[in-house]
Amino acid sequence: LDEIQLSKIKRSYLTFYRFLGETPVKQDEMSSKNSQYDENGYDIHIPFGTYYQQYRLSTSKDAFDGPLIAVGVVDLLPHCFSSVYAFYDPILSSSLELGKYTALREIEWIRRACQFRPELHFYYLGYYIHSCPKMTYKADYKPSELLCPVNLKWVDFEIGKKRLEERSP
Repeated sequence: LDEIQLSKIKRSYLTFYRFLGETPVKQDEMSSKNSQYDENGYDIHIPFGTYYQQYRLSTSKDAFDGPLIAVGVVDLLPHCFSSVYAFYDPILSSSLELGKYTALREIEWIRRACQFRPELHFYYLGYYIHSCPKMTYKADYKPSELLCPVNLKWVDFEIGKKRLEERSP
């Protein structure tokens, strides 16, 4: 590889690392507490921050022994849980809807965590690109809203969808 190619590789890696490896989220007061799992293995007392969630096929009672099928990158913030990015096993994702699976698991985590974090109100599914078929599953979750890029206000999904279809190139 020449210097130009190495420079491009380094820039790509740094961009990727900044997107998925760094977190601007400050740890909260819960960071000093030990992990506390509920009866189904959900650690609902984790501090604010960025996390990588592993999704595995369970082959026994031990949920951590099966093959890795997906990874989700999430931000836990004071008032919301944000699904930043997810990537999946390429073979399984062709036959299973792993985006929906990870979203449902995240929703279940929030449902459990709300019992101990009453300020946790919102779940963000991340970016929605109306013309991207891989992202259309996000429209299946109701109620939902889209952030208008023009006035930066939240609008009901159905209203936003209609505007996208009328005005988007």
